[in-house]
Amino acid sequence: MGVLLLATTGLAACGDDSAEDPDFDKALLVADDLGPDFRIAADDEEEKDDDDSDPDWGCLLDFKDDAADESEDGDDDDIEVELEAAVDPGAPGVFQVVVDVGNEDKARKLVGELADRVDGCHSVDTQDEDTRWQFDVDSDRVAWADGADQQVNVAAAGKASFSGVDLPVSLSFTLVRMKDVVSMVMFFDMASDIDEANRDVVGVVVDRLSAALDGDDQPEPAGVLEDYPIGEEFNELLGGADA
Repeated sequence: MGVLLLATTGLAACGDDSAEDPDFDKALLVADDLGPDFRIAADDEEEKDDDDSDPDWGCLLDFKDDAADESEDGDDDDIEVELEAAVDPGAPGVFQVVVDVGNEDKARKLVGELADRVDGCHSVDTQDEDTRWQFDVDSDRVAWADGADQQVNVAAAGKASFSGVDLPVSLSFTLVRMKDVVSMVMFFDMASDIDEANRDVVGVVVDRLSAALDGDDQPEPAGVLEDYPIGEEFNELLGGADA
């Protein structure tokens, strides 16, 4: 499934004016951060500008659109990555974007405004072509990621219904600010509980972003989803791989 792409550019130095700009491309997740059964999404380049591939997730898309509106200009120099399971059913999927806002006060205000906006999103019930999406949505501002200066957490759990089949679906948006840099992580899976896995992935995101901000080498790939049960609930629902 294609995920939601955010345009971002205009990298600025953090710290004193004589420092080199941090290399935030290197701060992006790599497939081995998740595990050997993950890869860069096959459509990460081909469908970058294809908004028709985005599912209709109601007020959850408001959160995404507001973040996109705050990027510093309209260039195509995106700092983002989309990862997916390399085995059936191709989920979970993880999308990350990094935005250097360029000013810590502005970054703090941006995250606060996005948190205010998503506070009003409590449920989703939308029809997207042949699929009905139904989610309960919870959000908070607890900065549980080690090193985060500010954080917004949005968790949606529910189901996707099509052709008489109900599939469990969970997704999380996590917005983390460190100094004047903001990273958003989206974790999606056809599963009923992704909280622990999402926390593990966000932990890696913060470690990589911290290394970029400090000018340090990136940590070795973490493989935090190496033991994740890819497709377990999906296969059980459909009666196993031979169904």
